[in-house]
Amino acid sequence: MNRINIVNKGFVVLLFAVMVLLAVVLPVKANSPVPGAGITIYLTEKPAVEVAFIDLLVPLSAESSNYCNYNSDNGRLYGIGENSDIVACQEEGFVSYTFHYAGAVSGMTIETVKIPEALPYEVDFENAMEDLKGKADDIKIAFLDSTGNMISVSEPVSIADTSIGYFVGSINIEPETMRIVDDGYYISAMTIIFLPFMMIPRVAVSVILETLIARLFKIIPLRKIVILNILTQLVLSLFMITTGLSYWTSLIIGEIMVYVIEAVIVLLLYKSIKREKLFIFVVTANTLSLGLGIWLNSIGVFKY
Repeated sequence: MNRINIVNKGFVVLLFAVMVLLAVVLPVKANSPVPGAGITIYLTEKPAVEVAFIDLLVPLSAESSNYCNYNSDNGRLYGIGENSDIVACQEEGFVSYTFHYAGAVSGMTIETVKIPEALPYEVDFENAMEDLKGKADDIKIAFLDSTGNMISVSEPVSIADTSIGYFVGSINIEPETMRIVDDGYYISAMTIIFLPFMMIPRVAVSVILETLIARLFKIIPLRKIVILNILTQLVLSLFMITTGLSYWTSLIIGEIMVYVIEAVIVLLLYKSIKREKLFIFVVTANTLSLGLGIWLNSIGVFKY
């Protein structure tokens, strides 16, 4: 009876952790806005004084019917000439949306946001989402000076719909570091429902590896490790796809959470085993599982 109570207590703690995570992340994403026609860049703070404009860089070839050599209307609007840095830019196949997308309606000027709850500054490209949907998977954000010289460029940001969610047209960026704070990516409701099924391959790999390591450490019964690992992998996956954080940020925070949860519950489940041995097991199993997962993800084995 005492052993059953220990098991129940451990899984009550894990269930509580899952409920807390759901309470934090689901309200943020539950009322996902409908994708609009435009793309809005929100700035977390006022950029450096030399930054006068912000433009989108999009993958667009000169052979495309949407390509133009130079959008003179936008050139006159912003006082940026045909020989400027941004017009000549070929950033790994990415070119200026404002100056090379035919008919682009661009609002490169940085405006102050008047809504108190929003980030303080924004740049709005009112038809960019409509123009680029289905034609571009990624975009970059370029900071320019008043003459069109490029000051800094962000990493690619995905705007493509996938089977687990969609982009709604807003990107939050930190001007000083060009770090994407929120990529405007929202999960669909069906993702939450089918998450356990979508994660079967990833969870299976983790469960098999950590169970083998548990055998090496002579931690029995193994069924507790299997159930615990399944639950923590689902928590990690849910956290990573719902928070809006970048892949590496969400992975680091999520893995720290998994290490802590598993350490606490393993201690509750296996009180007859030395704490030091259990700690070493948790660190070893999770570190190896993390490394294998990153490698499999990098070579495209895992889709989600």
